[in-house]
Amino acid sequence: MSIDDKIPSGLMKEKLKHLDYYIKGRNEIIYDFAKHFAQRLPHKVSPMEYVIAFDVSIEDSKKGRDSGNKRKIYGSQVKLSQDIYTLLDMYIPCFAEITCPPDFAKRVKEIVDY
Repeated sequence: MSIDDKIPSGLMKEKLKHLDYYIKGRNEIIYDFAKHFAQRLPHKVSPMEYVIAFDVSIEDSKKGRDSGNKRKIYGSQVKLSQDIYTLLDMYIPCFAEITCPPDFAKRVKEIVDY
């Protein structure tokens, strides 16, 4: 799989929406962010688009608005300190490992270099 090969994102989205089932005992910020991130993924997604959607979701959360539809975002992940978003950014390999097929997750990790 290359970084531009696309696969359906339906299962990824479902896993992100229910991340608390796959990762126990994390702060609510992680789970709220995952739900927003799930909404940002297109129906078919490449590893590169996954990374871009993750980054856009972080920027949206910082501003408190969805950059796609301009609606206000609600949740514990909104308008926090930059330090929290820096930590949240480190979760992308974990999210990919849990929500994506192994080959796809491997490519995501290569893109972010973790």
